[in-house]
Amino acid sequence: TGAYYNNLTGNNGTSISRNGIYLTGSTNNTLTNNIGTSNSSIAFYLVNNANLNTLINNTGISSGSHGMYIYTSNNTLINNTGISNGTSVGGLTIRGDYNNVTGNIGNNTGAGFGIYVYGSTKYNNLSYNNGFSDSGNAIQCSGSYQEFNFNNCTSIYIIN
Repeated sequence: TGAYYNNLTGNNGTSISRNGIYLTGSTNNTLTNNIGTSNSSIAFYLVNNANLNTLINNTGISSGSHGMYIYTSNNTLINNTGISNGTSVGGLTIRGDYNNVTGNIGNNTGAGFGIYVYGSTKYNNLSYNNGFSDSGNAIQCSGSYQEFNFNNCTSIYIIN
């Protein structure tokens, strides 16, 4: 909690019952080439004002929840991968404002979404991302007002 201006590179965080990599209240950090895995929870999680962070080439893999869950604002995500096998969750989930999400991959091999943007979020910019899902929508946006550039998606589903 409360870590600022750090560089985290090449780390692995693995948990059976909790989060693989978890940032809470930490701002202005750069995370590059890290891997978070969890069997039952969120693999790579930013929450509770973990704002103004830059994530580049990270991977979050979860068997039961979100692969990567960004529940904060003003972050930059470039070339990350979120993978989930959960139901009604995203491989890559965004629930915050003013995030720039470019060149990422969200994949759900269960009954969820590849990339999932939901809640009362606003002003997120999604450009050149790839969403994949075995039985849900590749990219789903619900209850949100977003600015999008979509590229290379098998399906897009928007609910307001």
